[in-house]
Amino acid sequence: MPYCPKCRMEYREAVDHCADCGRRLVDGPMPPDEEDFVELYACATRLDAERLKAMLTVEKLVCNLREMGSTSFPTGGGVYGEVRLVVRRREAEQAAELIRQAMQDGEISPEAGEFVEEE
Repeated sequence: MPYCPKCRMEYREAVDHCADCGRRLVDGPMPPDEEDFVELYACATRLDAERLKAMLTVEKLVCNLREMGSTSFPTGGGVYGEVRLVVRRREAEQAAELIRQAMQDGEISPEAGEFVEEE
């Protein structure tokens, strides 16, 4: 299954470039990664997700977006059209705190989405 070596997202066979960074996908199994990523926050719209990603990027946190309704991603859950914020596991607590603080400060609406619970 092709994958993006930068974002570490897997794609269907018909896709040849990463939807997030534009890099050419690599064929074959994804090698083990020293960085473990988790889905942290589910946004109802791409705009809300982009705002959160920009906020976390300013804080030097590594994050990506995963569109749950995209045909590029084989997903097993989520709501069609939902966009999930994906962060490094080791930075998830810091990212969650930044999101909570932004909500408390009124920078982000609580209706923008919800935290994804780990399975």
